[in-house]
Amino acid sequence: MKSIPELERDVPFAEAPDGAQALLATISSFWPGAEVSFGGDSRGADAAFHFMPNASRPRLLIPGDRRGAALAMQRFSAALSPKEMLGRCAAAALLRTAGPAAVARETIVVRGGQDSLQQHIAGLLGERVTMAVTIGNVRVNRKPVLQIFDAQGRTLAFAKVGDSVVAASDVRGEAARLAEIEGRLERFEIPRVLSLTQWQGMVVMLITAVRTVPQDPRRFWRIPLAAMDDFSLQLGHSTAPLAEVPSWQRLRAAQDDFAGTRLPELMEQVEQAAAAAPELVVGSWHGDWTGWNMAVRDDVVQLWDFERFESGVVQGMDAFHYAVNAATLREGITLSAFQGGFDHALVSLGDGLRQRLVAAAYLVTAASRYITAAAGDQGHLIAGRADTIVEALSWWLPRIHSARR
Repeated sequence: MKSIPELERDVPFAEAPDGAQALLATISSFWPGAEVSFGGDSRGADAAFHFMPNASRPRLLIPGDRRGAALAMQRFSAALSPKEMLGRCAAAALLRTAGPAAVARETIVVRGGQDSLQQHIAGLLGERVTMAVTIGNVRVNRKPVLQIFDAQGRTLAFAKVGDSVVAASDVRGEAARLAEIEGRLERFEIPRVLSLTQWQGMVVMLITAVRTVPQDPRRFWRIPLAAMDDFSLQLGHSTAPLAEVPSWQRLRAAQDDFAGTRLPELMEQVEQAAAAAPELVVGSWHGDWTGWNMAVRDDVVQLWDFERFESGVVQGMDAFHYAVNAATLREGITLSAFQGGFDHALVSLGDGLRQRLVAAAYLVTAASRYITAAAGDQGHLIAGRADTIVEALSWWLPRIHSARR
């Protein structure tokens, strides 16, 4: 199975900007056999999409109906700046009144084709649908995410499409993890799986929509510790030495996958440092809890993107992940960003041996994730981050030893 940027076409979209190429290829794969063009008259077309904000810097494709286009812009997370939130609200208002054609003039027009993905989803939901499409930045596990609308422009669901080997595995995994925690969390809103199907060799997961509202921008810089503890503890917890934590044992069993890196050696040093330490709390973690994967509405925490959810892990790793990703968003993926993120997390968590071991467990877990990804298809996209995390773990080890004195 090919990833979308590698899809072959007889006629390239030579007239389209480079930034639009991946989305054009995505739409072509969703309408097999169709004539897909950049620009042109959309009257009588089977489908039409508008680039937002433009084809050179596309963030997403919106449908031609006013209400659906407006709702596509009203997706908010805790990571949005005040300017970004105001921009989305203003764009939504303009789309609702003037219409997509007046706001976003660059289009993709689809004519013909058979058995499209849109038709497949319509069959699953039992009604005619349109959709907005985004694929995000180039990365190993990039995948299309679709917002699905009914004929009146109301959001029916979201869909994730596994269009490569890695993405398909992630989509299947997320479906299983969402099913595992469904109905077990109070004071949280998470998507519920509606269906998991295959279409044209792709894996398609339909999930319920999490309807967000504009967020307090100050929230992004505050690690939501109380919510993280609540999330983990509601799903069950125990205590154990680091060496007996199930996720740690799984990583130890997989050390052959990390051969040729320093990770096995550094894991051994972490385990030795933890040998005389207090037991750690063992629970569950979201695995990718960041400001852009959460929101708050009416005091209910909304969470999505559960591809990395895992049970039997050291509780507290979500806090370090959140802090590090806030720092790398601002500074880039550097050792100094990891250092700043860890310092920020320890201010909130308290700084002691137990907290420093949780940080080490997080770095080992993150390093294993990126080393594994770097060994796969398009691994060069992630190899630098893997090296930085291993470097951060090496830097962190003396901090563990100093806490034991």
